[in-house]
Amino acid sequence: TRAGRIAFSRQLQPLELPPRHANARVHALAGDTRIRFLENGGYWWRELKSGTQSYDDSAAGRSVYFVAAPGATLYVQGRVAGKVLVYSPQRIVVEGSLTYVRDPRSDADSGDYLGLVCDKDIELASPRVTGPGDIEIQGALLAKRRFVVTGYEHARPATLRIYGSLAAGTLSASEPRYATRIEFDPRFERLRPPG
Repeated sequence: TRAGRIAFSRQLQPLELPPRHANARVHALAGDTRIRFLENGGYWWRELKSGTQSYDDSAAGRSVYFVAAPGATLYVQGRVAGKVLVYSPQRIVVEGSLTYVRDPRSDADSGDYLGLVCDKDIELASPRVTGPGDIEIQGALLAKRRFVVTGYEHARPATLRIYGSLAAGTLSASEPRYATRIEFDPRFERLRPPG
């Protein structure tokens, strides 16, 4: 067509390097890692291959980034306080509910934000991991390839509630394991999770 080269916005490129700004806490993760967010605003993470575990409770008021290396899977759950972005070019597995410490539906001043961003798949772990009950995820989810409910044929029905936003190339079935309710968080009309 003889069209000239079109340069894509940096926002459309994969997140290659952790963001750099003075007030951010950045964790670059080389391998598969399990991340747990805690009610007090802290979090811990354990690198699965080496077993190395770290803890941080000093990130109050800062944006927190977990950025995985190519091929690494991140496993997440817990109670999020503050602004957190979890990014993996390969896969993010939600192993249990991910909720805000200050729920914006009942606390209009909540400053808690979560972003899960993956170049490929975001998965909800099997019932063996999550347990048989309901799961709630609060945050903005972007799976460029698929959002997958593992073991969706599980016979004990429960509810998957997503409060925030969900964008994915494709979505797997969720029933009969979960009836699914997705509710948009209106704060995302004017603000975003970090990164």
